[in-house]
Order: sequence, then C-alpha cells, then structure tokens
Amino acid sequence: MLTPTLFMNFASLSSLLGFIPWSFVSFLSNYKGYYSVYAFESLFAISTIHLGSIVGLKKALSKSRRSTQIKYVCATMIIVTISVSSVGSASLGRYGYNFAITPHDLAKEKIISLIPANASVLAETDVFPHVANRFEAYRIPSVAIHGFYADVDKSILGAIKPEYVLVDTMSQIKEVSAQTSTILSSLIVNSSAYSVYAYADGIILFKKGQDKPLLLELVTNLNSTNLITSLPVVSTEEGKAIFKPPGFLTDTAWFGPYVYLPAGNYTATFLVRIETNQSTNSSLISLDVAYGAYEGGTKEISSITVYPKNVTGNIQAIKLNFSLSKEAYDIELRGLRPDPGAAIYLYSIVISRD
Repeated sequence: MLTPTLFMNFASLSSLLGFIPWSFVSFLSNYKGYYSVYAFESLFAISTIHLGSIVGLKKALSKSRRSTQIKYVCATMIIVTISVSSVGSASLGRYGYNFAITPHDLAKEKIISLIPANASVLAETDVFPHVANRFEAYRIPSVAIHGFYADVDKSILGAIKPEYVLVDTMSQIKEVSAQTSTILSSLIVNSSAYSVYAYADGIILFKKGQDKPLLLELVTNLNSTNLITSLPVVSTEEGKAIFKPPGFLTDTAWFGPYVYLPAGNYTATFLVRIETNQSTNSSLISLDVAYGAYEGGTKEISSITVYPKNVTGNIQAIKLNFSLSKEAYDIELRGLRPDPGAAIYLYSIVISRD
C-alpha cells in the first residue's frame, strides 16, 4: 500500500523529517515486528510517508516537462504495485494465510462486536488491529519472538487493568499462542478478576467482574479440521480421518485444540477404526483428556487405554468420561503412544455434557 508512493519522499528531502523519529527507533530495535511482513507496527509510519509523498509528488510535477514526469510517476507506481502485491501475497502464504473468510473469522467478528466502542481492551496480535481504533487498546510482545519479552509482558500486564481481554486459544501461530499463554496465565487463571463473557470457536472474551456469559458457542465436535497433528488426513468411505499408518513412529497422534469448557460432567466419544494383527495384551493407543497448557504444564484429567481385545476392525465409538470442578480454558483431547504396527483412523471426537 505504501510502496508505490514511498520513493516520492526523496523528491523533497524536507518531507523525510517526520519519518526520522520512527526510523531511528525501529532500525535500532531487534523486535522484528517493526520490519516483518507479518506484523502491523510499521503502519505507524503511514501518516508521515503519505504526507511526504504528497509533498514530493507536488514538487516533481511543478518542474518543467510535467507530462514526462507524470508518465514516469504512473509507470513507477504500476510496476511497483504489481511487484509488491505478488511478493506480499507469497509472504502471507508463508504464514498459512489466505484471503478467504472462514467460520473462525466470522466467530471472531461476532465476539468483537460485543465489546463497547470506548471500552479498554487487551488483545493478542491477530485480534489487536480490529480493536485498535480506541484510545485504551493494549497488546504485549510475544516471548516466542525473544525471551526477554517475558519481563516486558510482566511489566505491562501489571500496570494495566483493561475492561475486556480477548484471546484466540485455537490459533496455531506460535507468536499468538505464546501471547495467549502469557495473558491467560498472568491475568485469568487462578484469578477472580475476570469472567468469561463470550466464547465461540476458540475465541474467548473475558470481562472484568462477575457477569453471566452473553454468548457461549462451545466447540464440541473435534476432527481433522481443528485437532493438531503431523499425521496425514485421508478420505475414506466413512469420511475424512486422521490416519496413523502401520510403521509410522510417533509419540502423539493428535492433540489440541485447547477449547473452553465450563465446570461439569462430560463424555468424550472417540469415533475410530483400529486395524492390528496383534493378539497380545499390549497397548494400541492411549486416549486422554488434559488441560493446563496455559498454566505451565499439562495435567491429565482422564484416560483410557485401548487393547487388541477392545477393537473390532470396524468403525467404533470409544467413550471417555471426565469431570471439571471448575471451568477450563485449554481442554485438549489426545491420542498418545500409538502402536507402531497398527493402522489407526480417527474420524471425530464429540464432547457431550452429562
């Protein structure tokens, strides 16, 4: 957006004066948010760059051979726009982004609409641009970028008292996950200052005080689209499944997706197909429910071990009961220590409240 007019600043060196403070700060910093494609911090310079471009363009067009100048300027803008657009698209693709609106985006938009226009908000990087039009909008740098930001985060979070806190627990971007972990562990977990005000598709909006939830759209159907796995996803007659092929060695077949659940009694139903030639009593896979990823260590809530005598070779439902004495923000359902020789298909996991 800025590049087509960026170099017009050099037509009038005085127009660069407004850009000097920003460049001095950003070029001396080792925080990559100031100069990476993914981050938005560089947009803080937009006003001075556009102002300088206008001054530079006006000066260039006031000289003789105006028509020639206009042709050169237009040609430069077209060439640079086409070049930068293709490079920018490729850079965004590196982070797994595309320009399609997903159900997750719609859920995020729905929850953001619940925040009053003038309310103070703390949000992680991906959400922050959507709430940045207010005076009291806060974010913290990610410790995934540099470890010493842990001290910076502690200082920031200790000094602010936002009315709302907005996080995305199902983001698979490590910088966002690290920010979410810091926010939850520092402000939310083991604290009564905030309560869940709205939840949808892994996005949690906390409100200061003890209000009843305004919106709760719990994620209760887990499958290959939201579970985290390094295994292939295959299409079968019964539908898509996460597939652990025979001979594939891994300690974790799937985990995640770190969803919110209120206190209560639940049943997790794993829809699987397991094929094995084993006749011994050795474990084929361990299925469990856990939480605590945002509290410094994962804790198992309930688990079940599947043995050869338990499988039919066809699709079957394996049920696992668990209870939560208090609400949890990072529930995950895992498939652990799968037998190397077994073929394991996971079609879905359905969480139901008893």
